Amino acid sequence: MAAPRRTRGGSAIRRSGHRPAAPRIGPRAGQPRRPSAADGGHLGAPRTGGALRRGAGARPAELADDPPADAAVALTTSLAQALAGRGRATEACRLLEARAAGATVEHRARLIGSLASVRLTNGEADAARRDAEEAVAAATAAGDDHWLRSTFAVQAWLAVGDGDPDSGIELANRSLPSGVDDKDPSQSVFGRVPLGVALLEADRFEPAAASFRRAIEVGDRTGASGNATLAHLGLALSDYAAGRLDEAVAGAETALVLAQVGGNRSGDLYAHALLARIALHRHGVATAAPLVEAARARLDETGPALGAEAVVWVAALANEASGPPVDTDMPLLAWQLHPMRYLLTWRLIAPDLVRWLVAAGRLDEAGAVVADVEAVAGTSPGRRSVAAQCRATITGRAPGPRAFRSPRPIEVAAAHVMAARAQLDPRADTDRGAALASLQAALALASSVGAVADAEAIFDLARRSKLRIEAPVRTVGPPDALTAAERSVAALAAEGLTNRAIGAGLAMSRHTVDTHLRHIYRKLGVKGRVELARHRPHT
Repeated sequence: MAAPRRTRGGSAIRRSGHRPAAPRIGPRAGQPRRPSAADGGHLGAPRTGGALRRGAGARPAELADDPPADAAVALTTSLAQALAGRGRATEACRLLEARAAGATVEHRARLIGSLASVRLTNGEADAARRDAEEAVAAATAAGDDHWLRSTFAVQAWLAVGDGDPDSGIELANRSLPSGVDDKDPSQSVFGRVPLGVALLEADRFEPAAASFRRAIEVGDRTGASGNATLAHLGLALSDYAAGRLDEAVAGAETALVLAQVGGNRSGDLYAHALLARIALHRHGVATAAPLVEAARARLDETGPALGAEAVVWVAALANEASGPPVDTDMPLLAWQLHPMRYLLTWRLIAPDLVRWLVAAGRLDEAGAVVADVEAVAGTSPGRRSVAAQCRATITGRAPGPRAFRSPRPIEVAAAHVMAARAQLDPRADTDRGAALASLQAALALASSVGAVADAEAIFDLARRSKLRIEAPVRTVGPPDALTAAERSVAALAAEGLTNRAIGAGLAMSRHTVDTHLRHIYRKLGVKGRVELARHRPHT
């Protein structure tokens, strides 16, 4: 029998049936910028003020005697953010609800907006959606532009989690301050992170990466780094999607450090899972096993949080690679209970989950997952590719043309392997010629992104099927294709220097170094520092 389908309310825009009129953006003349959810970075590393440094475990009443109303609200939201960042979201919600009771409209907009952000961090999507709608109404009534933008950012996250990246892009853009980022740097960072996530979900990798880099740059320059963890994680996911695995590892490692320093549970889990998945692509289960165990250990320490589903998935992949059949109960439960199913890693998880369920004979449950994926496929080639792969797994046939139109090379390589397995299945119409072409295409893609373990698995499948495939020949561009600045950057990168160290040595910002490296990789036909070092004579 099919697992119960969890209903989803859709994005805040679609559910409410109306779009709140966007009021004038920018503080009134002489009005100081107010603290907001962006300052604490509920979805990033929380910032703590002096009162919190005196004791994050203290009761709110012990932190201030009777401050003026504005200061009391600011203190309450800051304390709630710190509590949520330390895994005490329930306590943070009670604090905000108590302060919001009987508050003025203006103060209620700030408190309920902060409450929506805390609930979002805690995975309470439905409650966060209700609070966000109330906060939008209160901020609009109070003319509080800053908190209206903050709440639009929360709604952008919710829209992406509901599988509606287009609404997420619109809401995230409405959350950004007009004019110069430095006028409201915290809100700029807070809005650019969900904007990048929504763009990534729409397979717009370069705009997504630019949004994440802008958030990092503004945060580094102004100190408004509350969402730095998710900005670096988003940049790593953008690089992973585009097949830039070296850069994805560097970004995930940075995100992991920031998450652990800031107590960001979700960022910690997602970063661990991404590092383990890349290790499986590149080095196989023996190298990935310690990372998988570290991810499991962090999940045991932190308890359930957004990102747990990614850890469960990568642990199941590692178990599968080790030989024993996958226990489908935990991955399926993580999928069914995820409060924001379509956030960050769903398209990585879904094809594997369907495959495991079909192998276990749980066809009704596999069908329910396929229906979930198809419900949000829309017109995006990448999403349609995932849906086509999942549907083909159910039918046991080679996937159709849509499965190969994703702009994500790792996804397309998996689709080619799936096609080859179906074309070699003796229970169907075997087509060895088509299978050979599918495996050759998969091998070319895996090799192009440096997924060595994936390439070895493809060779192994070909050997077992008595098919002869050849390793693709990589061509490297000439050194004179590089500008003088690019040659300098390439030489230092080939020596193993980090972007920060290269920037310091050449008097460039890290953003400029990153841009140069992307141009270098494209011109030389390499995918990262490892391949660049192999071709050092060219640099």
